[in-house]
Amino acid sequence: MVTKILGALIVVAAVVITGLALHDEGLLLFRSKDTECVQKTPAQQLVSLIENDFHTLSQNKELPAAWSSIEKVEVRMNSILAKALLGSLLPAFNHVPDGKNSLELEVVDLPDEVNPGIIIQASLFDIKSKNKIFEIGRTYTMSQLNQTAKTTEKEK
Repeated sequence: MVTKILGALIVVAAVVITGLALHDEGLLLFRSKDTECVQKTPAQQLVSLIENDFHTLSQNKELPAAWSSIEKVEVRMNSILAKALLGSLLPAFNHVPDGKNSLELEVVDLPDEVNPGIIIQASLFDIKSKNKIFEIGRTYTMSQLNQTAKTTEKEK
């Protein structure tokens, strides 16, 4: 038992020393928070793309006023590509505890051999009457993923 703990400590110490040595040589093993270049995973890129798109729609007043009164969001993942990319990571939408509306997001595949992607069908419902208030479809392709970081940098 003691030898296992001692062995684990030696391995951890070796990793830390190697990391520090590489850092001193200009090769970063561990990035500090003030490092400018941060590569996002495909899942993070896709979530950012979706969140930025809906934020832009909201800023441009292309979403109804009822959009700001969403109490709950339900996501139906019917996309094999999105399931593979996102895993458990989902886009965040603002919630209002006593909101009058619910948002349903249906995610489906956009089959394309050259540039596959996903389509999000967003439907806004009145909770009491269960009537659909608003509906919008958005398409996101794989070629857009690596452009997300560049676009965000230019907007700042």
